[in-house]
Amino acid sequence: MKRGYGYWNQEVKLCNYSFTRSILYINDKEFFINNSGQDIIRSFNGERTFNEVIKCLKQKYDENEEKITQYVIEYIDVLDREYGLRLIFSEQKTKKQCVEISTNGIYPKVASIEITERCNVRCLHCYGEHCVELTHDIPLEKMKKLLKDLKNIGTEVIEITGGDCSVHKNLYEILKYALTLHFKKINVLTNGLKIPEKVKEIIKQHGDIFYVQIDVHSLRNEYLEWFMQTKVNCQNILENIKELAEAGVPMRIATVFTERNINEVWDIAEFVNSCKVKWGISPVEPMGRADVKIADKDIYLSEESSLRLIEEMEKINRKYPNLIFKRDEKTTSNENNCGILTDHVVINARGYVKLCTMDNMNYFRSSIGNALEKNIKEIYDDNKVFTKALAMQETVQLDQEECKDCEYKYSCAKCILRTLINIKKKNFTCEWYKKHLSNVLKKFCYQMV
Repeated sequence: MKRGYGYWNQEVKLCNYSFTRSILYINDKEFFINNSGQDIIRSFNGERTFNEVIKCLKQKYDENEEKITQYVIEYIDVLDREYGLRLIFSEQKTKKQCVEISTNGIYPKVASIEITERCNVRCLHCYGEHCVELTHDIPLEKMKKLLKDLKNIGTEVIEITGGDCSVHKNLYEILKYALTLHFKKINVLTNGLKIPEKVKEIIKQHGDIFYVQIDVHSLRNEYLEWFMQTKVNCQNILENIKELAEAGVPMRIATVFTERNINEVWDIAEFVNSCKVKWGISPVEPMGRADVKIADKDIYLSEESSLRLIEEMEKINRKYPNLIFKRDEKTTSNENNCGILTDHVVINARGYVKLCTMDNMNYFRSSIGNALEKNIKEIYDDNKVFTKALAMQETVQLDQEECKDCEYKYSCAKCILRTLINIKKKNFTCEWYKKHLSNVLKKFCYQMV
């Protein structure tokens, strides 16, 4: 590393909008970075040498100098390669501090809105137990106000989901209005059985804004009718996918694997690849309709099938390296925090703010507020202590001593919601709970049903 006082070759702005994450602005482009990244960027302010920066970071993080130095060098290289941000060294001190953009609270950058609790199928794995008999939809005018409230607090990505959003009579009008607010992305999540023509057209016309996720759990009607508990035509789903894909709409196909569709892994992979879209896979989570006490046992993969799935996915990944969806690591705020309620808010069809997508509102006695009755900014401002505790809370890690022999460790790993649920299952005897959970969240645990 060169001698002298280091500073950046471009004006850098940092907005520290949560307790674990900042936005880095370079030439009006935004990049999400975590705490260590912002510390490195702030440290090179034209008044410190490289060695002085290392000394400051060593003291702050209580790490050995060699490890800190290696991390800083690697991060500087990433900033150069990914963002065009390079260090300049001067023999004289030159004050070049980052521009700090402040915000007064934690507000989510992503919002998932369950515009209806109704669904045209009854999937065996559904965490929300959605079905056609449920009644609540968000009315169009209330939905417009909610979208505007979210835009006003800086939300950038909207997910329109359900139930299944396709059964909402005003889905087209909702998407049309969302476009006028200029969100960076509007995601539409659906099972793909019946997408209204007007909805497909507006999505195709604005493929630079929309991102669509459609479920493909099988290519066989027989399996889908078992899994979705409804008579369905698989071809409807596949044709909707092909139509949107051919129009260049960015898409992700979601597949949940069970004992009964594990043999289709390659067939589904080949179909998704032929459409030139992304593929996201997952096992069934034991929540909602998939609760182990009531669920059909075939929805869970056996240990043998789980290992087989891993092996097959490795082969698929080698054959089609860009097929499987991976989250952009540069947008991760904190690798040990899942972003529950702080980075990402979920609002159900009755307006209640949920902890996360998988929260079916049966695990807790309360929500932090109702976004159809109260401005979402006020809800977050009234719950600053709670949202701060969530933002600062690190998730369970598989290598933690307290968890090594626990039957729930894989369920808890990197998920605060499942951790809180499992703590209750263990009747608050969990050693991780005693040692690592903040007092604010311990109090919240006692509100569980």
